[in-house]
Amino acid sequence: FKEEGVNLRVISGDNPVTVSAVAMRAGLKDWDKYIDARTLPEDIEELKKVVDKYNIFGRVTPHQKKDIIKALQANGHTVAMTGDGVNDVLALKESDCGIAMANGSDATKAVAQLVLLNSDFGALPHIVEEGRKQINNLERVAELFLSKTVFFVCLAFIFSALMLPYPLLPIQASLVGSCAIGIPAFFLALLPSKGRVKGGFLRRILTTSIPNGVLMVSFTTVGYVMSYLSGDSVEVSRSIALLIFAGISLIILIRLSFPITKFKLVLVIGMISCVVLCYITPIGREVFSLSPLTIREWIMAGVFIVLSWPLISITVKGARVL
Repeated sequence: FKEEGVNLRVISGDNPVTVSAVAMRAGLKDWDKYIDARTLPEDIEELKKVVDKYNIFGRVTPHQKKDIIKALQANGHTVAMTGDGVNDVLALKESDCGIAMANGSDATKAVAQLVLLNSDFGALPHIVEEGRKQINNLERVAELFLSKTVFFVCLAFIFSALMLPYPLLPIQASLVGSCAIGIPAFFLALLPSKGRVKGGFLRRILTTSIPNGVLMVSFTTVGYVMSYLSGDSVEVSRSIALLIFAGISLIILIRLSFPITKFKLVLVIGMISCVVLCYITPIGREVFSLSPLTIREWIMAGVFIVLSWPLISITVKGARVL
């Protein structure tokens, strides 16, 4: 739990000195910070001021256990409570996650969200690690998919207003959906992630995905319109638009892959190579309806892609501040 950044409290009905001694032998941090619960204030507001000062609580009644949980929650903590007796029921119900032992009382197991079937506390760190992996990876993958969704919604409105040919064919959109979103998301969702879960999940996703989508649609539209109005065919203009869209999507993928590991590096390089191969090989151009691009057109698309990097970084920093 120390490695996972989880703070531990021991709430017991036994003598606080005895509980402290057991906590010391177990290796609990700050085992010497103990208090007799009979000296704790009954008012929740007063209890909030002292509850974070102690790690060991002794002589605690069932109602006091509940109050301690409420005070910790009022101080901004997400609280999980473990117990096996009837005297733990109130605290288990009040906690954000109630965890009961399989050999505990039926009442305890009935109110708990999680029951340890082997009655072994050793499983809890693995549960925390797995939960964090699922939530953090979901946030990472959701940004990829929502950025794409915002892009296509905005693109549809823009080109309906401009009355110009749509800049992407369905088969072309599937190239980006596979190489920059679908395939990487599958692997990123399975990778370990031990970062702490932060609040504001939906807010962070929206404040990064919406700017990402708007940025992609802005650069893609400008690149397409510039090419189309300069006299290039619709096929060439679509190829340029797709390249810009794919490039910015890959920029987002690279950012989400930090910190870079060998596996992530291979994954990103592989996805970039797939997109490039589709442009430079005859079979790739045939399958995805792409036209050969000149050096000038490659440079133009590259400029848009490179410019997107600092802008995406700015939006991410802004989202973190929010």
